[in-house]
Amino acid sequence: ASYVLSKDEVLPVTVDDCVSFPLQIGQTEMWSTFLKARETFFSRLKKSSPRDLIETADWTPELAGVALRYAQSYHELLDSLVTNGCERTEILQALSLDTLLVRVSGGGNSLEEALVILPTHPFRVAWYANYTQLLRNWEAQLLKYSAKKRKSAIDMQALRLLEPINIPAFLYHPVSD
Repeated sequence: ASYVLSKDEVLPVTVDDCVSFPLQIGQTEMWSTFLKARETFFSRLKKSSPRDLIETADWTPELAGVALRYAQSYHELLDSLVTNGCERTEILQALSLDTLLVRVSGGGNSLEEALVILPTHPFRVAWYANYTQLLRNWEAQLLKYSAKKRKSAIDMQALRLLEPINIPAFLYHPVSD
């Protein structure tokens, strides 16, 4: 799904202020394969309660593998939609998956919009999975060093700058036509 948050002015909001905008997806094998991979990933994530959120999950190699298969199935879905010459609207629906359109109407006829990529987006999930596996690898390598040498072996400021900004780089939201 995708979501819309519309406000007349900038105020604090809750999740209840967001309106679900169901996607109009095709009933094809391409979509079925993707939705099955999505369900597999989220059911696996839910089993890790209380750490059952993308940002707090225990990113084991197994969970990362399921996450990457989920992202790969999304990539294959997009590739199939384009290759098979489907309707433009179906591609746009796929591109709007896991997005939140924030609309703020100011005075007069002004309307400001921003598109937020939710952490559950397949490519954002892939970023988290890869990032955590990279850190696990670095951790294993750093533990081989003495404590004194570990301090200078990694640039912590550079590490803090690694963020999933603009992942994915291109999105769409049907309400923002």
